[in-house]
Amino acid sequence: MIIVSLHEAEFYEKLEGDEVHCLLCPRFCKIQPGTLGNCKSRKNIDGKLFALGYNRFTSVHADPIEKKPIYHFKPGTSTMSFGTAGCNLHCDMCQNWSISQVSAESNNMINITSKQAIEKVRNYNCDTIAYTYNEPLINFEWIKDTGKLAHENNIDNVLVSNGLINKEPLSSLLSL
Repeated sequence: MIIVSLHEAEFYEKLEGDEVHCLLCPRFCKIQPGTLGNCKSRKNIDGKLFALGYNRFTSVHADPIEKKPIYHFKPGTSTMSFGTAGCNLHCDMCQNWSISQVSAESNNMINITSKQAIEKVRNYNCDTIAYTYNEPLINFEWIKDTGKLAHENNIDNVLVSNGLINKEPLSSLLSL
């Protein structure tokens, strides 16, 4: 696993014996030390929960906004799309199963910071940034940080999600 730096997750609580309880989505995973949550992107390392997808992506592309699929929002424009590994659902017919059902511990990922993501949006003349391809909310911390930076740079955020997130983390994103 090649991770430049670990980013501690938000929305979890510590339990006995270094076990952690993830509070990001309604799965409420209880994660033993050294193991991953159901989404394969959040890992318990020595009693702390880390977001393994932070700054790490399987897919980065400039796409037509209509591909998200959004038809009436900024039609004819491009969006810079970011997808990472993992998902909190395991659908049999997922069109992106090759990235949504792999672990964020994969070596086949691209490192991109929030600042670099905004630079990519500008370099490709995109109007928006899209969190997509897999379930983006499992990469909550990066979306929060990048979404805020995008907002400060007058770039709209697009979230293509299954919506499986708890109320408190969702509320904190809606302020962006």
